[in-house]
Amino acid sequence: MKFGHVRGFDHRTTCNYFKIKPTKNPGYIPWSLLRGQPTFEDQAKWDGLQAADQYAGMLSAAIRPDRYGGYEPAHLLSVRHQIRRSGGGVSRNYGFKILGNEATLTSLPWWPAEGL
Repeated sequence: MKFGHVRGFDHRTTCNYFKIKPTKNPGYIPWSLLRGQPTFEDQAKWDGLQAADQYAGMLSAAIRPDRYGGYEPAHLLSVRHQIRRSGGGVSRNYGFKILGNEATLTSLPWWPAEGL
């Protein structure tokens, strides 16, 4: 498994996470498929390593107002179907983690009534 290198981040934290998680997580995640040690590479070296940055950029544009007070949720909403969901179809705290005050996001003028 390859991850993009993040300057200044201690990647041992990620490696430790993958050691701890299989012992703490529900059985529906196939942790046995994770083999070997993750590696951390220059993002330009491998296709796909930039995906997290692209999704983060879409989220940032959607939740941070521009200098005129406007939001750009169109890109985030266009990939909404790709967000992991619970069996009941809820994305919150499954594929879309909200840390902090949930109302900060749900009160955005474009936020869908049914959530992401």
